[in-house]
Amino acid sequence: MMLRAFLYLSLALSLAANVWFISRSRPAPESPRTTAGSKQPAAPVPDTGTGERAPVAGPVNPPTTEAEFKALRGRLEALGLPSDVVRVMLLQLVQRGFQRRQAELLGLAGADEYWRNPIPRVDPAAQSALQELGREQRRLLRELGGQDLELDENAQRRLFGGLPDAKVAQLKRILADYAELEEAQNSDGSERGRAELRARAELLAREKRADIERLLTPEELLNYDLRNSHAANRLRGKIGQFAVTETEFRALYPLFKATLDTVGGGTDASGNVADARRAREAAERQLDEQLRRGLGEARYQELQEANDHLLQQTRAFTASLNLPPSVATEVVAVQKEYSPKLTALDRDRDLTPNQRDARVSALGIEARDRLIRALGPAGFEAYRRQAGGWLGAALARTPPTSSTSP
Repeated sequence: MMLRAFLYLSLALSLAANVWFISRSRPAPESPRTTAGSKQPAAPVPDTGTGERAPVAGPVNPPTTEAEFKALRGRLEALGLPSDVVRVMLLQLVQRGFQRRQAELLGLAGADEYWRNPIPRVDPAAQSALQELGREQRRLLRELGGQDLELDENAQRRLFGGLPDAKVAQLKRILADYAELEEAQNSDGSERGRAELRARAELLAREKRADIERLLTPEELLNYDLRNSHAANRLRGKIGQFAVTETEFRALYPLFKATLDTVGGGTDASGNVADARRAREAAERQLDEQLRRGLGEARYQELQEANDHLLQQTRAFTASLNLPPSVATEVVAVQKEYSPKLTALDRDRDLTPNQRDARVSALGIEARDRLIRALGPAGFEAYRRQAGGWLGAALARTPPTSSTSP
C-alpha cells in the first residue's frame, strides 16, 4: 500500500510539473480587440528586480539530446522542484521522445488511421535501427540517473543488498555494458554456427563475472549471488510457496550451485530434443534430492505440500465446510488414485465401448462412495459442483444393460 501511495503521489507531482512546463511553453494570449480610436492597454512586463524588464518566455521545444536534457534538469532543479518530480518528468519526456522516434522509424499507423495494420512487419534493417535506438535510450537514461526508475527502495535493496552506493553505481554500469555487448552479439549471430555462438556467450559471461568479482569483496559477492545468481533463482523457483527460512536458504544455496555447476542446469550440447529432455529431468531429480537432503524429511514434506496446488485448493474447500485438514488429505488421495485410472480406461482401445463404460462407471461409483464417507452427502454434492469435474464424466456413464427377449 505504501508503494502504491508513493507512486500515485509521484505521478500527481509529475502531472503538476508537466502543467507548469506546458504553461511556460505557451505564447502570451492576445489582448482583446479595441474599437477604432481607442487605445489598446499595454500588457504588464515582469520586472527582474534590477530595473530591467525580463523577456517573456516563448515556446519551449522538447529536449532531444543528452545536453538538452541535462540543461532542462538544471533549470527545473533551480526552480526548487522536488528531485523525484524532476526525475519522473525527465523520464516521461525521454520515453515519449523515443516512442515518437520509434513510430517514425517503423512507419506506424496514426491514432486515426484505423484502416492500417497497427503491427508492421519489421525488416532486418529496421530491426537493427531499433536496437541501436534502444541502446541510445538506455545510455541517456543512465546519464540522467534514471535507468531503473527505482521508486521503491526495497527493490534496490533486494537486488544489491547493503552494497555502498558507489559500488551499486559501478555494478549497474558493468551490467548495462555487458547487456549491450550481449545484445550486439545476439543480433550479429545469424550467420554463425551454434557452437561458435555458445563459445562467444560463455566467454562474455566469464568476462562479466571477472569484472564483478574484481569489484566486490568475497562477502559482498556471496550476498549478490544469493540475490541474483542462476542457482539462487532456481532455488527460489523450487521453493515456491514454501516458507523457507534464511538459514535454510543459505544452507541449500551451495548444494544447488554445486549441482548446477555439475549438470549444467539440465542442458544438452548435442541439440537433440530427447536428450535435452532427459538431461533436464535428471537435473530436476538431483535438485529435488538436494532439497530433501538439505531440509530433512519433515521439512521437505512441508515443501511438497506447500507447492501442491490441488492440496491447497482442497484444503480451502474443506475449511469452508468446517472439516478438519485430514479430510482434504483423503479427498486429494482419492482424486490422485482414481483420476489416472479413469484416464487409462478411456484410452484403452482394447476394450469395447460397452466394456469401457461399465468399468468407468464402476470405478466412478467406487470413488464417489469414498468421497461421501470423507465429506458426507452434502459435502460431496458441494465438492462435485466446485471441484469434482474429474469424476463427473465417470458418474454420467450409464453401464450397459443386457437385453432380454420378451
